[in-house]
Order: sequence, then C-alpha cells, then structure tokens
Amino acid sequence: MRYRGCKPFFAIMLVAWFAVGSSSVAQVTTTKGIVAADQALASEVGARILARGGNAVDAAVATALVLGVINPTSSGLGGGGFAVVFNQKTGKTSALDFREVAPAQTTAALYAPGGSVKPSLAQRGGLAVGVPGELAGLEKLYKIWVTREIAGLGQEAADKRVVIAGLITSFREIISKKGSRMAFANLEDLTGQVELIVFPEAYVKGELALKSDQPLLVGGNLKKEDDSIKILVDRVAPLEEVLGRSKAMTLKIDSSMREKLSDLQILLARFPGKTGIEIEMQVEIEPDQGERSLRKTVIMEVAEPKGVHVTNAFFEDLHGLFGHTDFVEIRG
Repeated sequence: MRYRGCKPFFAIMLVAWFAVGSSSVAQVTTTKGIVAADQALASEVGARILARGGNAVDAAVATALVLGVINPTSSGLGGGGFAVVFNQKTGKTSALDFREVAPAQTTAALYAPGGSVKPSLAQRGGLAVGVPGELAGLEKLYKIWVTREIAGLGQEAADKRVVIAGLITSFREIISKKGSRMAFANLEDLTGQVELIVFPEAYVKGELALKSDQPLLVGGNLKKEDDSIKILVDRVAPLEEVLGRSKAMTLKIDSSMREKLSDLQILLARFPGKTGIEIEMQVEIEPDQGERSLRKTVIMEVAEPKGVHVTNAFFEDLHGLFGHTDFVEIRG
C-alpha cells in the first residue's frame, strides 16, 4: 500500500462500465493528486485516500466502489471495466481488462440458430447477460500494489508476536488506574483495521509516532477474544525510520524467481545505499554415482551494488517485479 507523506508514483485511468449516469460532476482536489468521478462523494473519498498517502490505485479502487453504492446505474459490481497504470519511475504502462465476459458454457452457436447470426440475442434477453468483472478487476489491481494486510491476522495463532504496517485512523489517550498515560488506537490498511492497546511503557516511547500522520510499523502480541482481534503493542516506529536504520537484507530467492535475477540487479542499482544485500538460494549438488541428488542452501553477498537504500518506493518496485515481498528479511 502507498502511505501518507509519499507522493503517488504513477497515474491510473479507471473506467467502470455499465450505463452512463447523468449525475452532476464535482471537483475535489488534494495536494497529492486529483480524482475525478461523476459523483462528488466518490471523488471526495478518492481524494481523501490520496491525502492520506494512498497511491492512485488505492484511490481508484475506493472511488469505483463508492460509485457502485451511490450511483449504481453508472457503475457497480454488476459491471466491468479496464485500467491503464503508468509507473513514472520505470516508464512502464500496464493494462488490465476486466470487462464483462460471456458465461463459461456459452457457445457461438447459441447466437446463430439455424446457422444465421442474430445480433439481438446478444443485446436483449438471457443470452445478453455477461459475467461481471469489476470486483475481480479491482481485486487484481489491489493485489498487484498492496503487500501488507491486516485481514490476514485472523489466521495467526493467538499470543503470537506480529509486526504490521498501516495508518492510525483513530486515537484515544487515557490515564490508567496507576496514573500513567496509555492509549487505544485503530491501525488500518486496505484490507481492514485492528485495535491497538498501547500500555504506558510502549506509549512513552511511541507517543510521537502514534500522533503523527506517518505510516507506522507496529509490533506486539496478538490477542483474540471471541470475534475480536487486538494487538498489545510493545513497539511503534515510523516505517521509513525503521527501513532507514536497517543494516542488512536477505532476499530468499526460490526457483520460480531465478529468471528475474538480471532484472533484480537493475532494480537494486536504482536504490544505492548502505543496507547490505545477501541472496539466499537453494542449489542442487551433483551426486556421486548411485547417490540421490542433494539440495544445499547457499548465501551469496551482492558485490554490486554494495548496498541499497530501503524505502517504500524500493518495496513497491520489488513487489512490481516479483508480485510479492515476503521473501525479504531485514535486520537492524
């Protein structure tokens, strides 16, 4: 996800199809970009996403979903669309087509009874119905650009220590029974939100970060009670600060990623810095005759570049190359 304080690095054009509505058009702007939709409320939601540091995809998805609620004749889950995403840093343009499609068992013969094509069958009636593509398309956009998800916390074991990233959306400071200050807050990303309980010791260290508008890295123990999930926070820090202090990084490359190693080297060269890089891979050892093949884990230090500058932009580009970033291990 793209966070507050970071300028959007690409532009997106998202057109959701169904029937064009006749609603009035309003303009809402932010210092982070501009969102235009045919409903003022939808534009406002998209603009607020940008103002909080969301990228253009975040804003486009939010805007499209709001349009489906307040102007369903123009856009909604029953329709489809397409997206064109331009990444200014790489100069690459990606296109995603999620227009409606015919049902899986539809055949051309159904529209040509007796061997004669009847266009009206594709325009009216049961055969004219298409399978909606908007929700699948918006989900695809979301998965391409978002890596950290709060929604996955429900699958973690209770009392496990977790580290998540997100934005503080609500905050409340209280005085404990012992007279110490502590806080309750909600941390949110595009997949959901989770309640944070910040006890006095952690609050003293993390107060400034919690009250800032920066994306945060939050660590603590996961607590589950009935249907609720909470994190008992023991550490809070601005995400950029944590990344900037990292001294070493290991990239655990599996066999499916090896064909992109040359692209990875180009990517690393775009972010020169002081964080050392290692690549961990499994290699097959040629067995002696009659013996079974063996696999050995090999760790190689990257000589060029000697280090990288670890930032949100670095992770976005890494995610764009491999589709995920869970193979990265960072050490302070």
